[in-house]
Amino acid sequence: MPNTKIDLPTQIDLEQFISKQAHDLRTPFNHTTGFSKVLLNTVGAAPLTDFQKEDLGTVYRSGMRALTLMNGLIDIARINQHEKTFSSKETDIEQLIAQSLAQWKKFNPSADVKLDYQVLTTFKKFRTDEQLCRQIISGFIALVAVYCEAQTKININVEEQPGWLLFSLSSAGMKARQPSDLDREMLGYVNRALVEIQAGEIRQAEETEDGAIIRFALPKK
Repeated sequence: MPNTKIDLPTQIDLEQFISKQAHDLRTPFNHTTGFSKVLLNTVGAAPLTDFQKEDLGTVYRSGMRALTLMNGLIDIARINQHEKTFSSKETDIEQLIAQSLAQWKKFNPSADVKLDYQVLTTFKKFRTDEQLCRQIISGFIALVAVYCEAQTKININVEEQPGWLLFSLSSAGMKARQPSDLDREMLGYVNRALVEIQAGEIRQAEETEDGAIIRFALPKK
């Protein structure tokens, strides 16, 4: 049987490559976080020492951080490749927020953050892309959290305006001396794009004395 030629690319479209190889790029981080979490939760005849738990906790948190950053790079690539699409269905607002909070907590297991929300409208459901909305809300939670270092409180409010639902996310706590440019740029770009894909608008994005505030509006349908 003759040898098969190996194609050695001379050039790669980085965004196309990241988008196409997303599964394989995520897999090592999923394995790291998955197995370290299993070990942390294992109870047996020889339980882990506090030192081992601390080391495994560091591995788990670092793995989740790396996975978060990889997800961000994949999102940027797919947005720039126009691969993010919008598919609407009727969505319960309170359930949407609760799921978004759970999604954020999954990727930030050790964050010193208190989360609270209020739905200040009798309009309980609207048509939107539920998956994109969860990503937007959890992404903006992450963004306003960047502006605080510890003892952070994040509030989410949803109110009704003519033709719109206005989502407000604000953080308050011990102000960060130097918010992460990596998180700010990545989260800011991805979440703005996801809002605009849904014909929404960014109404406010400001740093405050003790944190930050983001307001975005989505069409009320």
